Amino acid sequence: MDTYRKISKEIVGVFAIKLADFLVTFGLFIALTRLLSKYAFGIYSIFSVSILLISGILMLGLNEFVVRDLAGRKESEMKRRFSSLLNFVLLLCGVSAVILSLLGYLFTSLFNYSALFPTTVMSIGIAGLIASSSIISNYWYARGKATKKMVLEFFSRVFWAVPLFFLLQMGQTSVDTIFLTRLVVTFIVLGAILLSLRHVLNFRILDWSYVKKGLYFSIPLILMSLSQWIISSSDRYLLGFFHSAIEVADYSYLYTLLNTLLVLSTSAVSIAIYPKIIAAHNTGNSAQSRLLMNAVLKYTLLIIIPALTGFAILSEEIITMISGLEYASTVSLIPFLILFPVCEGIILFYTFPLMIQNKTKSVAKIFCIGIAINLLLNVLLIPSLASIGAGIATSVTYLCMVVLFALHNRAKTKIDWKFLKLERIILSSAIMGIPLLFAQPTHAVSKIFFIVLGGFLFAVGFIFTRGYVKEELALVKVLFNIRKK
Repeated sequence: MDTYRKISKEIVGVFAIKLADFLVTFGLFIALTRLLSKYAFGIYSIFSVSILLISGILMLGLNEFVVRDLAGRKESEMKRRFSSLLNFVLLLCGVSAVILSLLGYLFTSLFNYSALFPTTVMSIGIAGLIASSSIISNYWYARGKATKKMVLEFFSRVFWAVPLFFLLQMGQTSVDTIFLTRLVVTFIVLGAILLSLRHVLNFRILDWSYVKKGLYFSIPLILMSLSQWIISSSDRYLLGFFHSAIEVADYSYLYTLLNTLLVLSTSAVSIAIYPKIIAAHNTGNSAQSRLLMNAVLKYTLLIIIPALTGFAILSEEIITMISGLEYASTVSLIPFLILFPVCEGIILFYTFPLMIQNKTKSVAKIFCIGIAINLLLNVLLIPSLASIGAGIATSVTYLCMVVLFALHNRAKTKIDWKFLKLERIILSSAIMGIPLLFAQPTHAVSKIFFIVLGGFLFAVGFIFTRGYVKEELALVKVLFNIRKK
């Protein structure tokens, strides 16, 4: 019961930060889709996914190593090791920024995209800043400060959107203005974070032997990061190459909406529980570790399945409420993309045991197979089917990876179906969905009402069908105590 109380409190704190994250990023998404042309939004999407790629490579997977290696160590040892890793990443990001900027200049000049060179340089700088801040936020994660980690990530990854809102209101809607704002704000935030850590950091320490140890653990994770990027983003480059930036905008729009549901479903739960899974594993409590891993899967599906059900039913109403009629045509893509959030949530469940056992190579191998499947399907389907082909390729790739992870982990990672109660989650989603089928909201207020009503109906259905186990009632008690205070 005590474990559930601790997890409940962590989830509440983390989810509060994620809610703020969601409100800002989703508000920005609405503003950009309404104020930018489809072509400009397509360009924005391409550079945004490029930032994800570059930052993922620059981190070299060391953000995961920080959590895996530093958790539970003495304060002095933790500071020394963390300083070595951060100094290495800062050095790597600085050198890489210069090299990549030169390569960007050659590429944009060679292919007559010189107008995009400033945005290219700014994107490279942003990626380096994000990589550095991720190492820092995971330092606090290693110390069991999940909420503090989320606060730092909010300011380093999301806060730049706040001043951008004011610029957008003033009519500054160019893509260059967006990325310049992000670069400046992220630089200031990282500087403030480093200044606040002056009692922790020692910029004169760079233990190469320890860095090599970290790289041995983390380099296979680069393949994981790269493959995740390829699966989620390479299709946008192919859509732009074979079709147009407008096609990229349509596909990116729907993918972003579905991915937002995925992030809301997984991030708070996994961030709060993952350190406790590691702690249980390190202390030899395998039963507790398995229970917590199943909790991650259950709470992910508990959110993502009804969220996707409601979105599928009210998709046209939600899309037009967010961005008007310009993106209403993306409703036709939903059947081809809606599978990927569920599959990616399940993959998260299967990667946990491999990560805590340092079997990063096994994770990398499966993701490499995913790369091959995705690239092959993209090349075969996108030229003729455009965004529909991209959606099919993404969904099939994630489904194949779920099967591969399940087969690889079948002996060590077993789903506790009695605890999961998947059939009751599905039944509760159906209870929610049936009334929504007859809803025809036309105004924003009525659309929001039916979205809230859907959540209420699911909660009632879940409680009525007893989709929970006795220990999980601790979450309700914690929420009540917080409210009472």
